[in-house]
Amino acid sequence: MGLGADVAVAVRFRNGTASELHGVSLALDGGERLSVEPAADARFERVAPGEQVEARFSVRPSDRATPNEPARLLARYSAESNGAPVAGANATWLDPVAAVQAAFRPTFDIAAYREFARGTRTEWVIPSLPTRLPLVVGRVGEVAATISSRSGQAARGELRLTAGKGVRLVAPLRSR
Repeated sequence: MGLGADVAVAVRFRNGTASELHGVSLALDGGERLSVEPAADARFERVAPGEQVEARFSVRPSDRATPNEPARLLARYSAESNGAPVAGANATWLDPVAAVQAAFRPTFDIAAYREFARGTRTEWVIPSLPTRLPLVVGRVGEVAATISSRSGQAARGELRLTAGKGVRLVAPLRSR
């Protein structure tokens, strides 16, 4: 989620009990680092056994959010079952990122591994495998970078590359 951008979040609740639930209320809590706009349709008079209901919220990183520091998002429900109050919660973590990001395009093998990780829902391993750059000693190689705006708005700026010891930049940047 990009700093300064809204993200739509759907909270789904399924009555997995054998009893009808009454006065079901869904809520989303982002703590100090996530600002949550409540949904108008987050309260349901009754939810039958096996029935699923959904409420939509708008979430945005607050002024206290910092890039790459995960923020906890907590979905809660409360209801009444057979005259007694019931409640529960489920948490997830969102990782706010800078509104504009620049990254080197990975080589084919790293790109394939990242795709595999996304396909197997193990995205958390992706940052542990950095992008390798195709540089060969004594040859000029091409390095590609991707710049993206996560804020939902166009961004304008300048990208500057610096090279470490033993690596020399020989051609100006070109945009494609």
